[in-house]
Amino acid sequence: MLVGEAIQRVQSLYSRGVQSQDSRLMPKHIWNKLLSTRSSLLIQKNNKNQPISQFTYQTIPCIELVRATPYECPCVPPAGCFLLRSKFLIPQPLTTLKGDLIQSVSSLDGNLIIDDVAFATNKYTPGNKYTAKKPQRLLYNGYLFVTILKELKVIQMTLVANNPEEVWNYPSFCEEECTDCCLSPLDREFPLDNDTTDTAIQMTANELISIFTQMREDKFNNSSDDTANSNLVHNPQQTQ
Repeated sequence: MLVGEAIQRVQSLYSRGVQSQDSRLMPKHIWNKLLSTRSSLLIQKNNKNQPISQFTYQTIPCIELVRATPYECPCVPPAGCFLLRSKFLIPQPLTTLKGDLIQSVSSLDGNLIIDDVAFATNKYTPGNKYTAKKPQRLLYNGYLFVTILKELKVIQMTLVANNPEEVWNYPSFCEEECTDCCLSPLDREFPLDNDTTDTAIQMTANELISIFTQMREDKFNNSSDDTANSNLVHNPQQTQ
């Protein structure tokens, strides 16, 4: 389902729910609510060990890497290894109780897999004969750091992003091969399977209806209070 179609469905449910001439919402506001609901549903799924559909994952095909200096990251690469980092900040992955929802980081051909390493255990890596020469990655300060025996120019990452727009707008190193760079977000596929998308649309509409109803009640109560207070004001009689 396209993003624009999902937004239209939420708007339709919302308009029927509040039945008011001032019920129209901006697409951006609906989109933000949809993203919030999407994140909540996916976190619940992952925490309950329920599978997350491949339709939910997005791939950044060409992440440019540059040489990093030791002071940029408190991870010490093993002797003979390169310390590399992404040139640009990485889209924030969705985080659950089990960690970041990053499916894979690899070379463009997929032959080289770069394993994740926790910040707390990374300092022990150089002394571990089984992992000292394996390429490893670490997210730190929004950048992706890689320790590897050979210098790579680009890698790819597949993840569930907290905001899919950050993946769509990521400055790819392979920009000349981009075929959909100029697409509007409304014309892109909503990164979620159909069943979960239906649930997200209904939940988003219900939440927006609830917010509108509460705002209308608050406005009515404030108006009533102002009217009541005005009747309590003492107006002295004018003397002739």
